[in-house]
Amino acid sequence: MGVQRIVGQRPESDTVRRAIERAQQFRTRCRAEGAGSVEAHAHEGDKAAVVLHHAHCADLVVIGQSDPAADRAQHRFVEQVLTSNARPTLLVPHGGQVEQFGERVLVAWDDSHCCARAVADALPLLRHAREVHLRLWRHPGEADGTLLQERLVGVQRWLKRQDVAVQAQLVTSDVPPAEAILHSAQTLSADLVVMGVYGHARWAERIVGGVSRSALARTRVPLLMSH
Repeated sequence: MGVQRIVGQRPESDTVRRAIERAQQFRTRCRAEGAGSVEAHAHEGDKAAVVLHHAHCADLVVIGQSDPAADRAQHRFVEQVLTSNARPTLLVPHGGQVEQFGERVLVAWDDSHCCARAVADALPLLRHAREVHLRLWRHPGEADGTLLQERLVGVQRWLKRQDVAVQAQLVTSDVPPAEAILHSAQTLSADLVVMGVYGHARWAERIVGGVSRSALARTRVPLLMSH
């Protein structure tokens, strides 16, 4: 197992020194856990640029959710990584410790290319999950949901061909998309949500600032997102 951590910081001597110390602590912790290969680097410069540069040689990028009290720069860093990363990004909730991960997964499907890519990126995790719940939400006033249901069944069949046992459901809801997703995650006791960066295409939520931003700010479970 290979693990790499990148710490990008601005060129301030005290900050760089702390970054180097954290990199060493990370190496020590990983070796104690039996990781076969470990790299940790401290770089000066823009954090997002540093992370995105190293992401090209990684399978997955793991970043932390912004502290709600943090300044705009920290929130912008998370959004920059999500919207520019060529690899999937796993967002870990701020505060608390993740006790369980990837056992019960919610796939928030919206039929967008971002969501399709996120699900494909998540396949290694989905194959090992105990439960995978595939859900698509529609407004009460939308047209007949027959076509949506057929599309959902098609995604379910594809996942089963990928050795993923999945339960699919079309849900009618009049609450905001992000709220619907996070409420379902709580109801299902999900320990991972898989979704596209752009959020729910059918509900006209596009750039980070709609569904994605709401989920980023409020989630209490890890989010695996792809752009």
